[in-house]
Amino acid sequence: MITADTTPVALAALADFSTFPATADGSLALDLTARKIYGAAVVVEWVARSWFTPRGSLAWATGLGEDVRELENVTLDGPTVHSWRGRLIAQARKRPFVQDCLVALSWANRVTTINARLVLVDGKAYPLMVSLLAASKVILTLPG
Repeated sequence: MITADTTPVALAALADFSTFPATADGSLALDLTARKIYGAAVVVEWVARSWFTPRGSLAWATGLGEDVRELENVTLDGPTVHSWRGRLIAQARKRPFVQDCLVALSWANRVTTINARLVLVDGKAYPLMVSLLAASKVILTLPG
C-alpha cells in the first residue's frame, strides 16, 4: 500500500471497517459493521475476505478471490486438498503486508476447517481459522 507521496504505510497505521462482525456464534455476515479495526487485524481480514470472494467477481481485481464455500461441493481427496491449500496460500501472499502463510485443511463430522497462520511484515504470526459447517454456515475466528 503506497500513499500519494510514495511513502509506504506502516502496518500499525492501517485502519479499516470490519466486514466480519463479532457475533456471539461467530457467524459470517459480509456487510459493514462499522466496527473499526487497526494494524494486523486489517491484513488478516483482507486475507479472510479474499477467501470468501469468488474469483473474478471484483471488477478492480479480477485475479483475486477463492471462495472457500466451494469446499462443501468437492471431493476431498489428496490432490484436491493439495490444490486448495496452494490456492489459499497464494491468495494470502497476494495481500499487502503478508510475508508468508501456512494452511492446514481438515474435515470431520461434515465440518471443513481451515487453520492458517499468516506471517506479516512485522515478523509475527497471526492465526486465522475458518469453519464451514453443514448447509454453508461459516464460523470465522480472527485474532484479537
